[in-house]
Amino acid sequence: MDEENSSLGIAVVKLVIEKEETVAEKAGWLIEQAKQQLVDKVAQANLIELIETIIVQPIIIILTDNIFLCLANLPTNKAYQ
Repeated sequence: MDEENSSLGIAVVKLVIEKEETVAEKAGWLIEQAKQQLVDKVAQANLIELIETIIVQPIIIILTDNIFLCLANLPTNKAYQ
């Protein structure tokens, strides 16, 4: 792996701890860098998929937690009773 691709990989890993306010912009930039720097289309697609997963996973966790919280509180809801 050359140094340029290594830097891209490190930047993707850092995306995990990126601030919420800047993560979308950083992810977009990383996707563009992947398209420019990676010649291998399979590696390019895999890296873009990883970036998208890093962005979407916290949203899925939050939504899932909220659904379970709502379901747990359902029996105490007056409309449910």
